[in-house]
Amino acid sequence: MIKKFITGKSAVFIDASNILYSQKTLGWKIDYIKLKKYLENQSPVISFNYYTGKIGTFEKQSKFINKLESVGYTVISKEIKFIKLGGNKFLQQGNLDIE
Repeated sequence: MIKKFITGKSAVFIDASNILYSQKTLGWKIDYIKLKKYLENQSPVISFNYYTGKIGTFEKQSKFINKLESVGYTVISKEIKFIKLGGNKFLQQGNLDIE
């Protein structure tokens, strides 16, 4: 479907934070293996990059990252900072946009 709009090679950049909130809002679940296969079928892809904030050694997240890497994604991660807003409220900040 998107093949007709692409000329040459492509690179894929996924912002985990944006995808996570979109999935929750729409009630979707993304199969990253199927997504990768679909995009490879549409265009020669030179890299699949996944940007995410990490929360320490959170086991579920570590397994997910390892799975992505095992199927060919390059995962770029950065430890999340917790910014105190007041009282018991904190904002999780990853700031991977610049990377």
